[in-house]
Parts: sequence; C-alpha cells; structure tokens
Amino acid sequence: MEPKDLTRLFEINAYVVKENTKELTHEDSLILPHPGGNCLNWVMGHIVASRNLILNLVGKQPIWSEEETKPYTRGSEPLAKGDDARQFDSILADFAKSQEQIMSALSNLTSPKPRTKKKRSVKNCPSCIFTRLTISVKLDSCAVWQEKRE
Repeated sequence: MEPKDLTRLFEINAYVVKENTKELTHEDSLILPHPGGNCLNWVMGHIVASRNLILNLVGKQPIWSEEETKPYTRGSEPLAKGDDARQFDSILADFAKSQEQIMSALSNLTSPKPRTKKKRSVKNCPSCIFTRLTISVKLDSCAVWQEKRE
C-alpha cells in the first residue's frame, strides 16, 4: 500500500467521524446501543488510544498517556454512567490532533521500492514440475478425462 492510499483512508476516516459527530453532545456519546456494545464515547476514545500506536510507529508523540488510554482499551469495563468518560468534545479534539500528526507523518513517507521478480524457467522450476506432474497424474486417473482422450 502506498502512502497516498493510507492518506486517503485516514482522510475518509476523519470525514466520517466529523460528519457523524458534529451535532452530538457528551450525553449523546454515553448512550449504550442495544442489545449490546460500547457507547460512542468509548468507541471514539478507543480510536484515539489506538492511534497512539500509529503515532509511536511514525516517531510522533502520543496524544494520550498510557494512563489516559486505560478506560478505552480493548477489554476495559464499560463506561458506567460516564463516570470514567472523558468529555466528548475533548475526545474529538484529540482525534483531530491525532489526524494532523498522522497526516504530517504520512506526507513524509516515500513509496517502497518495487520488488523485482527473478524470472524462473517453467522447465526447471521444481514446484512447476511438481504441479504439472500432479495435474497429469490426477487427469490420467480421471475416468471422464480418459473418455475425452479416446
């Protein structure tokens, strides 16, 4: 995957988040879906916490400390009545900061060099020979194939 492809994916991701959260309140973000799942506050917090890993990979400072990510990590307790929940506006602002940093890092990446494949002779390729022999043996033992050959 090229850096431009990753850039486009992160742009789409940010657009979708922005469009779907622009009129939501903190209270809205704490509504639990039925029959189960996590509230939007947790989902967005989880995205920001996960982006810390990406930022670390590209040599940027994480948005949240390890302690701040704990309520939003996989397997964490549900955000009961929002006691441990960050303010939703704060999460969205941190998401935007992570977006800026990731986009900056992606703009500095270069495309990987294309791999050059060695040309192999089908005649001398052991796996090709094995495949041809296997197909030949299977075809020879197939009654339908035998009928068509006659």
